[in-house]
Amino acid sequence: MRNTGNHLITLKLGLMSLFVAAASIAAAQHAEISGFIIDPAGAVVPSAKVELHNTATNGRRTTTSNDEGVYSLPALPSGVYRLAVEAQGFDRKVIEGITVEVGARITRHVELTVSGDNVVVTVNGNGSMVNTVDAAVSTVVDRKFVADIPLNGRSFQSLLTLTAGVTVVPSQGPGTSGGISVNGQRTEANYFTVDGVSMNAGVPATGVPGFGGGYSGSTPGETALGTTHSLVSLDALLEFRAASSTYSAEYGRTPGGQFAFTTRSGTNAFHGSLFHYFRNDALDANDWFSNYTNTPKPATRQNDFGGTLGGPVVRDRTFFFFSYEGLELRTPQAGVVSHVPSLALREAAPEGVRSVLNAFPLPNGADAGNGLATFTASYSNPSSIAALSIRADHNISDLFKVFGRFSQSPSESAARLAENLAGRRTVEMDYRTVTLGATNVFSPFVTNDLRFSTVWNQSRATDESTDFGGAVPLSITQFPGLGDYPFNRLNFAINFGLRPTFSVLPQDARQRQFNLVDTLSWSTGRHHVKFGLDYRRIRSSAYFPPYYHPITFASLDEL
Repeated sequence: MRNTGNHLITLKLGLMSLFVAAASIAAAQHAEISGFIIDPAGAVVPSAKVELHNTATNGRRTTTSNDEGVYSLPALPSGVYRLAVEAQGFDRKVIEGITVEVGARITRHVELTVSGDNVVVTVNGNGSMVNTVDAAVSTVVDRKFVADIPLNGRSFQSLLTLTAGVTVVPSQGPGTSGGISVNGQRTEANYFTVDGVSMNAGVPATGVPGFGGGYSGSTPGETALGTTHSLVSLDALLEFRAASSTYSAEYGRTPGGQFAFTTRSGTNAFHGSLFHYFRNDALDANDWFSNYTNTPKPATRQNDFGGTLGGPVVRDRTFFFFSYEGLELRTPQAGVVSHVPSLALREAAPEGVRSVLNAFPLPNGADAGNGLATFTASYSNPSSIAALSIRADHNISDLFKVFGRFSQSPSESAARLAENLAGRRTVEMDYRTVTLGATNVFSPFVTNDLRFSTVWNQSRATDESTDFGGAVPLSITQFPGLGDYPFNRLNFAINFGLRPTFSVLPQDARQRQFNLVDTLSWSTGRHHVKFGLDYRRIRSSAYFPPYYHPITFASLDEL
């Protein structure tokens, strides 16, 4: 057993001047609307009342323009808003349908019309939101886009590649998706957040003892299949922003891509959905390689099912959103050819070694020489995921809003070992998160946004000997002195030259992460100042068997 812990603290300070455009530094997770209030002559209008209304939850935010005519509404959750501006001696101006995306920096100048008749001027504000504030390269993917395209596997890895410079690195084995490389950087250089807090709490499913890579909080948590259901299920995802370069300094810790995800919350209307994606080998022909090797068609099963439900608990004040997704998968492996000890080698081997040789499948093909023979088979690898999420939002007042979210995504994946198809490695992973948040508007010019999360992540990998292909499962009691050790507490390997190999490599890894993020925004004159604290504590532990017993033969002739 080995463990480690570290503390990461980042102090962030941002300052931008508002000259041509009313610019501000948007929070990494939240968006912001800002701009000038002007009259028809282009002069600024101070002390104008600005009200922002969320059309889905009826939540409201109000502020006033300062002496420079600048207004700012920071720390906004994603949604569709209506902006209303009024000032003495001017018509009331209402802008409908302003779509606010995660991490967006929206500049919206408002020109008021001189009038004394209390006229309301309404315009449509649902136009293209071009970022004129900075040169950040980013892409936003919303829920409608996800619903309109076919997405195999219902995991958003492939959606991340829609951003310029992003590529997927091939998987390196069970429990890993291979990672995302941004502009040629390492896969450990990216930072993932969900609802404003870090989700870089991945632990490797298998590997060499140590605390680099996945143990250091540099990779996101994944399921045993290497998918992103552990971060957020597609049906619980509202939208995400992927920033690949020239983002602001508050995106910290890593030089790679910054991926910010926002989860769905309830609204004043009840909404729900049910789905079931189905695939079965009864609808498929046999694989070409299975036909070629005269092996039967392996089972193919894919049942991806679940649903969502969201709505009000108390209208205009308290909302909930629940999501569940289950996946039962059988992945076919057709026409697999490998080499196993031949029958002649098993007969000639000493009794102590024969039990190990019999733990390989029996050959069903031609003799390959040097004590090896061909074995051909088809089979299916089972996997499963259960991703659950529930979120609650509460508006204490128009100036103070809180939310909480809990998610859990246990998953399991089993695969036969390439060096010995009678051996099977099972990877189990469990990822749980609790996130709390509070947004407090102290004054029209001061806003504070607080986030706290804790993440539990655990992975376990075990090998077992099975009777696949006529193999005789290996019993550890056959080895003198090892009978007192449970089989899953041994690291046991026998190598016959280059192949075949028999091994047992159990591993248990855990990680606990705490993340506290607090951001204070202050508008003064034509400037917007933001500063805060990002505290992150990671504690990792890994268990490896206390007993390691390798046996190596330079060649099969030495048996």
